[in-house]
Amino acid sequence: MKYLLLAIIFLSLFSCSSTQYLKNTNTFAKKLEKTPEFQNSFTGFTVYNPQTNKYLIEHNADRYFTPASNTKLFSYFTGLSILGDSLPGLRYKMVGSDSLIIWGTGDPTFLHHFIKTTKVYDFLKSQKKRKIYLSQSNDQSSFFGSGWAWDDYNEYYSVENSAFPVYGNENLMSIDSLGAFELYPPYNRQFLKPDSNISTKNYSFKRNFHDNEIVYNINGVQESDSIIPFLLSDSLLKALLEDSLKMKIQFTDYNDLRASKEIYSYPADSLYKKMLQPSDNFLAEQIILMASNELFDTLNTTRTIRYVQDSLLTFISNQPRWVDGSGLSRYNLFTPRSYVELLNYFYKNIEKERLFNVLATGGKYGTMKNRFTEFNPPIFYGKTGSLSNNHNLSGYLITKSNKVLIFSFMMNHYRNPSGEMKKEMDKIIVDLYERY
Repeated sequence: MKYLLLAIIFLSLFSCSSTQYLKNTNTFAKKLEKTPEFQNSFTGFTVYNPQTNKYLIEHNADRYFTPASNTKLFSYFTGLSILGDSLPGLRYKMVGSDSLIIWGTGDPTFLHHFIKTTKVYDFLKSQKKRKIYLSQSNDQSSFFGSGWAWDDYNEYYSVENSAFPVYGNENLMSIDSLGAFELYPPYNRQFLKPDSNISTKNYSFKRNFHDNEIVYNINGVQESDSIIPFLLSDSLLKALLEDSLKMKIQFTDYNDLRASKEIYSYPADSLYKKMLQPSDNFLAEQIILMASNELFDTLNTTRTIRYVQDSLLTFISNQPRWVDGSGLSRYNLFTPRSYVELLNYFYKNIEKERLFNVLATGGKYGTMKNRFTEFNPPIFYGKTGSLSNNHNLSGYLITKSNKVLIFSFMMNHYRNPSGEMKKEMDKIIVDLYERY
């Protein structure tokens, strides 16, 4: 019995000593200095206890970092603050006895490949006795965000923004194991051009930069989907609407939005979940545009972000440099403290179950599905953020003693493989779980 008691004491002391570096800011800083992966890079780590309203660690808490997709937490805040329970799917106005004027609201769900709602589609199909005119008088959007990398235009994560998205502004190629494939929307099949000279082990689809022609080559592959953004010109928008609705659409300069009405298309929380868990850049950008529609009757990302910063984010100590909804821009600059303060705002103002349901979840959902897999129930709910040479993690940690800690861990400008950096980050988070 005496030896058992000594063993328990020894293990307890060993466990405590192994996490001593998480005792305060100074001990944590010394740990980083001795960890090779964190040398020659820039790291911030801020840990906050919302039960005691005290910071446990504040390492570079007020320094500015490139946040990548952690930016989407601020887009989530924008949607929560401005949009209602459902998304504004379409703005419309009856003019005379036979004309319907419609405006895009930035709603991304119309004919989206992976979001099933038909409310706007059904409304437009019911207007067969009217002439439908599409006005772009409210559109001040830009197809790419400020500071985006132009040469990512062909990648699934660089879908263009627009006032009236159709099919999520992307081509979906569904490929079977024999190399046969289908492209959606069907109208865009005319842009495909096979090229057997393209070198590829499996398959390659590449859209031209200035138009929608897609050159491709397919060798035998396993079943998979491939996404190629399309360039949504006015002519293509009109053609896709007419092809899907089987109705004539005309453009108009009509700009009187007074007495216009809105149709609501999709539950807002469901969209936030689809945006935050897999880190969908397109949905994040469109949330900002939908908020702009509600605030100003125009779709303007810059104006909306400025309003949110000046009028709604008054509780943030370090005001960010914030330029887009998704975090694709390298111009964005946020501090670890700003994320902790935002997450604390969510924690104090949103029901826990509702909040955690939309976030990436350790070992379960979204970008965190393959991290912290050894814990059940999950110990982490939050948001990742990755660009080349940068990875960040902000969210809620449920500790071993069932406390909730809020943290933001930001790693910038490292040269090691991201997988190595994530492993070191996760070791520290698990130690934090053990210590508290």
